[in-house]
Amino acid sequence: MGSTHRHALIVGSSDGIGLATARQLLSERWRVSGISRSPSPLKHGSYEHSVCDVNSPQYEQELRRVAERAGGLDCVVYCVGIGNDCPPERGTGESAVIDVNLGAAIRTLEFVLPVWTERGSGHFIGLSSLADALHLPDGASYCASKIALSRYLESVGLQVRRYGVAISNVRFGFVDTKMARSDVKPFLIPVDEAARVLREVISERPLRRSYPRRAAAAALLAEVWSRLRVLTTRPLSGGR
Repeated sequence: MGSTHRHALIVGSSDGIGLATARQLLSERWRVSGISRSPSPLKHGSYEHSVCDVNSPQYEQELRRVAERAGGLDCVVYCVGIGNDCPPERGTGESAVIDVNLGAAIRTLEFVLPVWTERGSGHFIGLSSLADALHLPDGASYCASKIALSRYLESVGLQVRRYGVAISNVRFGFVDTKMARSDVKPFLIPVDEAARVLREVISERPLRRSYPRRAAAAALLAEVWSRLRVLTTRPLSGGR
């Protein structure tokens, strides 16, 4: 499976799914680099960590430094994700969610893709969400960023298959991390289970993986309800 000659970069590796995945790969003798805006608790001879915000002007420079020190990257896992609890009357934070969840993920893929298509190998994994099927009034930017990320990854994935490059869109439901802030968390899974799924994705290289299956089925039903809610919402009378 893994070997000392394979090198993965995990963006968002200081906690949650990213940290659990780094530990999983290191246990299989991968070399791993991590980038996050916080220091990592992980100490291992085959792990190198960089503190850098994905929206920082220095982010691409840090990607280049990591790739050069690694001597090339075989796999990149983009685990970074944020939500926004700001009420609409304050009007702040929504664009930051789009920038982190979507924009920085695209910039990361754009960085590695030219090298991988020329080399004929490489695997990019982006963590989207089953929320990409929903209209959530309190999570507009989150849902929008995830549906855009899903469509982008899958479309580019179809495009680059002929070069031998794999792109995987992973759609999780609720995972027991700091992002799972809802009062109701159906089908909640632990981070180690999410990391196991990502390890399977690294081996199998699917274009899409939705997990857990029960949550994915529930999301399909919720998508129908969500669309009906939009279609049947009556116009507001009056105006200013």
